[in-house]
Amino acid sequence: MLKSKGRFGRVLELAIALAALVTSVTSIWLSLSQGDDMARLVQAQSWPYLEYESSNTGNDGAPEIDLMVRNAGVGPAKVESFSISYDAKPVRGWAALVAACCVPPETPRDRIDLPALTDNRMISSKLIKRVLRASDTVVLLHLPKTAANAPLWTRLDDARFTAQESAAMRYTEVYRLDYTSVDKVLVDETLEHLTESQFIELSICIAQFTGMGQLFATLGLPSM
Repeated sequence: MLKSKGRFGRVLELAIALAALVTSVTSIWLSLSQGDDMARLVQAQSWPYLEYESSNTGNDGAPEIDLMVRNAGVGPAKVESFSISYDAKPVRGWAALVAACCVPPETPRDRIDLPALTDNRMISSKLIKRVLRASDTVVLLHLPKTAANAPLWTRLDDARFTAQESAAMRYTEVYRLDYTSVDKVLVDETLEHLTESQFIELSICIAQFTGMGQLFATLGLPSM
């Protein structure tokens, strides 16, 4: 009887020791896991996110092209590298980009006078090694439109978008202004750049937002 109690006592002590060991290991694991979660939370709360933006109209309504980068994240962003490409080919700087995409075709390529073609109005800035705070915007290229640089300005304005984006915008504009003028030619031209599913999705979005805008106007409600 005493032997049985002694054996039971040793088993009980071993079980308690194992339970304590498991509890300790679990506590350590939870602490490490919680530390990783906190690190990810801090990282998420300070994560930068750079977006490319462009515009062809200034705050006063004047025609001017701005190519910009904005930090849409919640933390600062230090830009270590930045590249520019046109037609899937890298170019060296903004002047090279404008020369590649936007110089009128009648201009001899061996005698490109970019300051004259831009009417000395183009302003560019660098992005590498800069630090952007949350919501900061850097204007990388600024070009107001003048009578002298109008041909180049127009080509640069068109080059801001891909062929797919341009086709979608043309279709959207025609649909929005007068849907009855959407003909087979326009649809076929749009489908050269969009898949059928993309075309249907775009059409539904245009109809939805146009219809809601007309409804709000009819009811005298402010547009969203």
